[in-house]
Amino acid sequence: MAKTPAQLGMSTPAGSDFISQGDNAITTNATQTATWIGNLLEGAVEPKAIASNADLLTLPTGWHYCRLTTTAATITNRPTGIGDGPFIVRMVRTAFGHSTITYYGYSGSANGIYENHTGNSTHTNWVGWKRLDNETVGSSGVAGVANTLRVQEFRDAIGTVNTNGRGAIALRFDHGLSAFNNRMRPSLEARNIPYSLALSARNFNAGENAGVTAAMVDSWVGCEVWNHGANQHQDQSTVSGLTDQIVTGKTELQALLPNKEIWGYAVPGTGGTGQGGFGGGSNPEAFYSTLAGDLILTNHAVSTGAFSGTARRPLDGRIRQGMAHFTIEAQTVARIKLEIDNAITNRTGNQLMMHPSLLDTAGYLTRAQFLEVLDYIVSKRDSGELVVLSPYQMMVADAQTEKAFTSRNITALWDGGTGGGNVTLARTGNTVTLNVYGTTSSTEYIKYNAAPLGFRPPSNSMHFNPFYGTASTSARLLVYSNGRIDLLSNTAGVTLYGTVSWPTNDPWPTALPGTAA
Repeated sequence: MAKTPAQLGMSTPAGSDFISQGDNAITTNATQTATWIGNLLEGAVEPKAIASNADLLTLPTGWHYCRLTTTAATITNRPTGIGDGPFIVRMVRTAFGHSTITYYGYSGSANGIYENHTGNSTHTNWVGWKRLDNETVGSSGVAGVANTLRVQEFRDAIGTVNTNGRGAIALRFDHGLSAFNNRMRPSLEARNIPYSLALSARNFNAGENAGVTAAMVDSWVGCEVWNHGANQHQDQSTVSGLTDQIVTGKTELQALLPNKEIWGYAVPGTGGTGQGGFGGGSNPEAFYSTLAGDLILTNHAVSTGAFSGTARRPLDGRIRQGMAHFTIEAQTVARIKLEIDNAITNRTGNQLMMHPSLLDTAGYLTRAQFLEVLDYIVSKRDSGELVVLSPYQMMVADAQTEKAFTSRNITALWDGGTGGGNVTLARTGNTVTLNVYGTTSSTEYIKYNAAPLGFRPPSNSMHFNPFYGTASTSARLLVYSNGRIDLLSNTAGVTLYGTVSWPTNDPWPTALPGTAA
């Protein structure tokens, strides 16, 4: 039998309008509420099935259920980030215009307890779902302090990588170690291309990693490793679960790979709650307002992410969290080359990522196509147009020309290479410097034709008596905007010494004269 209000200890329900409705309203509402709860406790209230395409936020008061995944997929206004699975909800609509709905998911990615309620008295203006069974209470707010120290340690170890004004490419491969070791790694090492692996400590025994041990990875030269979570792509949302995946996962991975410093976290795609609301790390809030973001930054120096527009990242020596990548596994070779060319043209850092287990499978890159991409990268690197970095190096890379430096020995090009001595042409930032030391002029007129783009002045310039020599001279140096350099002297056979500089507005040189100095 249903319990009475007195038996339940209920006398005045929350939300009663004392002034306009008085004691009768209070008594009536209390009686109805107590009776309903009493019936529920005795099993007298049966949940009702939710129809396909229903809107959860329009359900009437009562208990409702959905048992089929296919039906769940059609229902709108479910909690954000959950998967399609069975659930029960309880809707409470008061006589005073306030509504509260509680969601109980009990299987797979639909699991969890969530609540939503209205913020007005007309059953509208829902404030949004909040998870109730999650132990997390958001970020602690101290990750920034810890991360600052980890970044300091990281930069001390890696330094700043100066690209001399050139764009950069970095390669990242996510697990799939069997295919990587057999069909990709030898080609990378033969071309002297560094790379990173995103790995999970507890997945070395997975089928896609067959034949490769942690000890093998630990010995690979040119390989760096990023933490990818303890269990590959596993979603967690509680304090214990997230700590296990992010923190313990890193500790275990570092123990397996003692020769590989695990500085970074490569965000895995997890589905479900997206690591308690962190998702792919698509904005700053994901890092500073969620527990996952807190744990990532507290325990790693750097992290990938999905910030909009960052697949082509700036290279200014500043460490940036949440940078995205360009996934190449399903792209055409022409499209991948376009991305590489973009890095060259805009002097950006572009990280190319793929899953090795997809190589040579339907709809994805073949090994021949992968090798074509590698050879294109090598051709651009060897021509001086591009630098190839590891993903850790790219985090600290600087392509600003005002910080760049290159020095070339052009003795063999100066005066036909007959003067000997040592002649260098250098560029530091936007200043070009010609250094002549101990070269003997064959005639009264020396010509260097011509310095390539990157070393030329914005307009023709003349420099009087820039050098001193073994005999009296009245030398004049003329530097033309087309790169030609003329040296005029009153005396042949003079051994010259000296330095002269001029400004340039040229982009950083891609074609370099002579040999490295």
